[in-house]
Amino acid sequence: MSAERPKYKWIRVRYETWEKLTEIARVHGLTMDMAIHKLAELAAEQARQEVRAEAAAQVVAAPAGGVKVDELKLKEIRRRLWYIFKLVLSYGQWRYCVQNNKDPGWLTRYLQERISEIKKRFNVDVSKLEQAVQMIEAAARENRLSNKVIGEANDLIHSWMFEFLAQVLSSRS
Repeated sequence: MSAERPKYKWIRVRYETWEKLTEIARVHGLTMDMAIHKLAELAAEQARQEVRAEAAAQVVAAPAGGVKVDELKLKEIRRRLWYIFKLVLSYGQWRYCVQNNKDPGWLTRYLQERISEIKKRFNVDVSKLEQAVQMIEAAARENRLSNKVIGEANDLIHSWMFEFLAQVLSSRS
């Protein structure tokens, strides 16, 4: 008996299945074994997509670990995320200029406007944001701007963003 695996293996399928496989192979210009292989790949991909869709449906049905979020809260979360997005973009541009010893000029004013806008529209404490900006500006003035200082400022902003979003989830409808 040979230790090698045989090149071909017989499989039994119903006649209707064999006809369908033959038709698929002919239409796509494949051999029968290539058609079976492609169909197996498609079936595996379909199963993966169904698992992903099911997982996504569970997340949408119960966001934030099973907490039901009503439509008004979702609207407020979207609104707050938009302002966070604007803030993070302006912070990133401003920080890049400061970090690379370029004149931040109007970017400083733009960042301050974003912070003031958030404070005015949401009536929230923005002291962590202001502290992060002051921390980086002071370190840059004293030529001691390091990754540690930037990391601490980033942590302050991250902490503030989490609190800003958590306010919506913790509030009663």
